[in-house]
Amino acid sequence: MVFQDDSPRSVASLKSVTVVRSGRTLLEVDNLTVTSGDFWTVLGPNGAGKTTLLRILGALERPTSGVMHVLGERIGRNDLRGLRRRVGTVSPMLTDLFNLNFSLFDTVLTGTSGDLSPIWTTYGESERELVSDMLLQVGLYERRLDSVGLLSAGERQRLFLARALAAKPELLLLDEPASGLDFGAREDLLELLGRLMVQNEHLRAIVMVTHHVEEIPTVASHCALISSGRLNFAGNISEVLTAEALSETFSRNVALRAVGGRYFAMAES
Repeated sequence: MVFQDDSPRSVASLKSVTVVRSGRTLLEVDNLTVTSGDFWTVLGPNGAGKTTLLRILGALERPTSGVMHVLGERIGRNDLRGLRRRVGTVSPMLTDLFNLNFSLFDTVLTGTSGDLSPIWTTYGESERELVSDMLLQVGLYERRLDSVGLLSAGERQRLFLARALAAKPELLLLDEPASGLDFGAREDLLELLGRLMVQNEHLRAIVMVTHHVEEIPTVASHCALISSGRLNFAGNISEVLTAEALSETFSRNVALRAVGGRYFAMAES
């Protein structure tokens, strides 16, 4: 039977997907479906396969086996460059590539073209208006002429979120966006994430990787738990995110509590 992905609400679907590199299995996914309106959080230990999942969802790598569709396109049967332009990514590996002397405005402007430098493309008024809107959305418009190097860690995360959104992606991938942020910056970011799909009509779904349940925003609808390269739990967050599932994923006895749509976990002694 041929696995089809023709549902108009489907954003991404993976069936019996594996990623093998140098004889080592980095990721195994039996079944995962992301649909329009979903906000997925992916949790797991270091080296579990979370970033590998983001890379194949972002069409940066191809799976070794299985059937995978992203935004209606079958991965492995076409040129992925066009698909990549429909997926926004915020990750430390990407942000480290940018010149810190660029202004905030010019950095977000590169998101409309996909370049790493604003000098490689001639931008029109529509792109500049879009950048202004994105900077307003993340609360950085007043600092638009400052250099990126003057930003705090939290402000920098919001800046590169604006850059990703400037490309009007249909799928947004976030690799540990709250990593290294203090409490206030983390809470500001989570509040911003809660508004994204409301303020950006083109954005159909978000997939966010994190190590900590405290970094899951209240708008998160689904959760996937990965350990040792295998996706073991995936589904509605209220059903998947349990103390038992976290304990198995992190190989520790975990106590979990939920307060006002947020989650908090600690190891039981």
